[in-house]
Amino acid sequence: MKEPGSKAKKIVKIVLIAIVCYMVVCFASCMSIILMIRCCREDPKNDYGLFQYIVVRDRESDDPDAEAVAIVGFTASGRDQTEIDIPREIDGRPVKHIGYQSHEELTLMGSIYYRLESYNLEKLYIHDNIVSIEREALYDMPDVEIMYCADTFDMSVEGVSHTNRIYLYRSLYETMVPETSDRYFPANVEFMNNYSDEVNGGYYRLDNIGEGEILSRPPRPEREGYKFTGWYTEPECVNAWGFNESPAIEEGTAFRLYAGWRES
Repeated sequence: MKEPGSKAKKIVKIVLIAIVCYMVVCFASCMSIILMIRCCREDPKNDYGLFQYIVVRDRESDDPDAEAVAIVGFTASGRDQTEIDIPREIDGRPVKHIGYQSHEELTLMGSIYYRLESYNLEKLYIHDNIVSIEREALYDMPDVEIMYCADTFDMSVEGVSHTNRIYLYRSLYETMVPETSDRYFPANVEFMNNYSDEVNGGYYRLDNIGEGEILSRPPRPEREGYKFTGWYTEPECVNAWGFNESPAIEEGTAFRLYAGWRES
């Protein structure tokens, strides 16, 4: 003889199973729709020399149609490099971000964060056009040293790993970094533009080298109406530096080289 209420219990069990199945189907459907939306809206990557980039809205511009570039990866050639300079612009658009958090993309876990990857990169040179290293951007390159080649520090570094060392011009380091900082360091090599302190405080680029290390030759600087003649050890441009020896650098100082110019 069946227990009283057994039929009701069976009905409740069937209803609960049906509800669970319905929820699973709904979840799977929602997941498929979200993934389809993401695929449809994901920013297409473009190749430019050493870089992969996406075009994004310029957050710093009042013009809602203004565009900027975010560097989101390296090409095969880029991944072979040990040192890379981030360009100031690509295809006429300003380069403003390294990595990118796309607030427009929809996924189950939230926004997408682009990560740059390279097993060979040792130094990344950044100039004052970069306003942010976006979240998680350098998490896959924890040993890369960042050479910040600007005379003021206005960059968000949310995407920098806690093991990445950030090098600054010594004058900037001394004014902004507390003695307890384990992220920022003064660079021991400074390249000067040698024509105007109003352009990036007179600086062109920085570097940091160890004892006995050969200094790398930086990209050629440009100056309207002038031809670059080389790097020299004094502002008067008498003794050219050949980049075939290690400079003598006193502790607590920076070795300086000065750009030479000739009217074109």
